[in-house]
Amino acid sequence: MTTREIFKGIDGRIAGRVAMVLPVLVLAMTSVLRAEDVVMHWNKVMLATIAAGGTDPITSTRTAAIVQAAVFDSVNGIQRKYTPMHFDLRAPEDTSIAAAVIECAYATLVALYPDQQPDLRAERRVALAKLHTSREAIKRGQEFGALVAADILNWRSTDSFDSPPPPFLGGTNIGQWRPTPPDFRPGALPQVATMVPWSIKSPDQFRPPGPPSFTSARYAAAFRIDSERVPGVWRAFPSFSRAVLEVNDARVFAGIHYRTSCLDGNALGTEVARFVLRHSMRPESEEASK
Repeated sequence: MTTREIFKGIDGRIAGRVAMVLPVLVLAMTSVLRAEDVVMHWNKVMLATIAAGGTDPITSTRTAAIVQAAVFDSVNGIQRKYTPMHFDLRAPEDTSIAAAVIECAYATLVALYPDQQPDLRAERRVALAKLHTSREAIKRGQEFGALVAADILNWRSTDSFDSPPPPFLGGTNIGQWRPTPPDFRPGALPQVATMVPWSIKSPDQFRPPGPPSFTSARYAAAFRIDSERVPGVWRAFPSFSRAVLEVNDARVFAGIHYRTSCLDGNALGTEVARFVLRHSMRPESEEASK
């Protein structure tokens, strides 16, 4: 046997092994991608459901938070990497992540939009049929997803959102909000101001102080508009902070806010973000070292 024939035989055996292993690797990679795709798909289903329900923008934020908290805790309960939002139990071995995501998203949406159950049920049936894993893993995933969804729904059922206070009519003192023409409607969804937060300790933890005095330099600066913007000229931003400054200007120029309101909003958002990053959904290795 020549050297070429020997190497040809070796190459043939290697090619055969690769031919057997490659489909397994492709299937494994497809499973990972499919789990990620399912999360994105059910986020789109959630948005479509919210739109079909005619949900107002403020309520939509709570709806989205409920669904995504359930999705997060479902995935995290199977592939534990972070501290949970609320549900702190682990799933059994060999539990389908995709099936858990499908079921918890479905269950939360049906609970919040029961009139859309037929469409959501059909969406769930199609999504489950596309999974390429064992029936046992899918069943465990559905059971775990339903358990997480029930926990999140029960947790948020006591957040006071469904117990609105009397209509908020504001006041007539300087700096106080008040109803405006033409219909003088009260403040929208005032219960959000006292609703149990998701991560921060209390709704007023980072509440900014009241408006500045009329005689203060800060109040005078609120009416000072300095801009080099020219209509028709576009701008690029080298950082998020520069973009925030431009947004502040835009809202002042449009008559939406005083500049003090924009600056207070910037400060509030920064404080909330820092608090959440320090205290919520941290890697468990960091939690254990505290």
